[in-house]
Amino acid sequence: MKPLVRFAEALAADATTRDRYGLSDDMLMEAAAIGMAARIESDESLAAAMDSASVPAAAICGRGNNGGDALAVLRRLAFSGRNGLVAIVQDNPGHATSRRLDEAGLAGVTILSPEDGDKARLAVSSAGLVLDGLSGVGFRGPRRQENSGLAALVDHARGPVIAIDVPSGTGPLADPGSDPQPPVAATRTLCIEPLKAELFYPGYRRFSGVVVPVGGVFHHSAGSSSTISLLDKGDLGSFLPGIDQDYHKGHRGALCVFAGAVGSTGAAALCARAGSASGAGSVTLLVRDAIVPVLSGLLVSQMVRPVSSPGTRRFQAVVAGPGWGEDEANARILEELWNAALPLVLDADALGLLAADRKSGRCSPLVLTPHPGEFAPLAAVAA
Repeated sequence: MKPLVRFAEALAADATTRDRYGLSDDMLMEAAAIGMAARIESDESLAAAMDSASVPAAAICGRGNNGGDALAVLRRLAFSGRNGLVAIVQDNPGHATSRRLDEAGLAGVTILSPEDGDKARLAVSSAGLVLDGLSGVGFRGPRRQENSGLAALVDHARGPVIAIDVPSGTGPLADPGSDPQPPVAATRTLCIEPLKAELFYPGYRRFSGVVVPVGGVFHHSAGSSSTISLLDKGDLGSFLPGIDQDYHKGHRGALCVFAGAVGSTGAAALCARAGSASGAGSVTLLVRDAIVPVLSGLLVSQMVRPVSSPGTRRFQAVVAGPGWGEDEANARILEELWNAALPLVLDADALGLLAADRKSGRCSPLVLTPHPGEFAPLAAVAA
C-alpha cells in the first residue's frame, strides 16, 4: 500500500526537506523535473504525441512552484532534443519560478504571456501534450479571475493534458467545494511521492486521470506516518492467509453473512458468493425466515439458514449489511456483533445503523466499506 498525504502534510514535508537536508527550492524543482520528464519520455504514447506535433509540449504556468516545475520539465525536454516548446507564464512569477523561466528561455522555449491570447490558444491547440502547472497543493480557492483565464486555455488542448503534481484547482481534502469551478481535467497526473489524498477523493478523482507516481524528490520515509493509504489491486493478496496444499474447507474458516430482506435478496446472494470467492472454507447466510426459500434456490455452494434458527456452527468472521434493512431487530443484532470477539465487515445498511448509534471502540478487527453517501454520516459521528 502507498501512503497518501493531505495537501497540508505535503507542504509540511516540503518544508521539512528543505530545513533538514539544506535543499533549496531550485534543487527540489530540478529533482521533480528530472522524474517527470523521464516519465513523459518513457511513455510511448506521450512520446509519439510529441513527435507528431509542431509544438511537442506547451506548459501553462502559474506564479508558484508548480509553474516552476512545468518550466523545468520543458527545459529538460529541450535538452533531450525537443524543439518548438512553448510556455504560457503568468505575470510576476515567484523567485524560484522566475529562475526556471529564464533557464527555459535560454534553452529555446518560446515564452508567452496570458495577454498573447491568440498565440497562446494556438500553441495549446497545436501541442502534442499540455502541461498543467497553474496551481498546486497550496491552492485554497476560489480561483482568481486571471487564473481562470489561464485554466480556460486547457479547453483548447487536443493532446493529452498532464497535471504537474495535482490538477490545478484541486482543493484541500476537507473542503472540495471551496472553488465553484472544477479542477483542470488531466489525462495523467505526475504526482510527486508521497501521493496526495485529494487526488482520490470522490469529486476530484475523475479530474486526475491516470495517477503516475514520481519518486526521488523527498526522503523515502516521507508520508510513512500518514493514517491514509492507497490500496492497489496488487496489495490484496497480502491480506489473504496462505493455503496449504493439504487444507480442506475446515482449515479455511467459516464466514457468517447477515444480509438480505424482502425485495433485496440479490445483495445477499452476491455477498455470500463473494465470501466463497475470497477463499472462505464455508459461508452461512443468515436471513429472515420469509426469504429462506428464495435464497436457498439462488445459492448452491453456500448454506442458507433462518436468523431465528442459526444453528451451532462457530464462525471466524462476520459480514453484515448488504440489502439488510435498518430496523430495530437488525440494530440489536449489530450490537451483538459489535461486542463479539470476531473480525467484522460492515457494509450498506449496517453502516446506516452504525451511524445512528455512537458506539465505543472495538478491540477486534473492523472493516467498513462505505460509498460517499454512506461515509458522510459516519464522518459526522466521528467528528
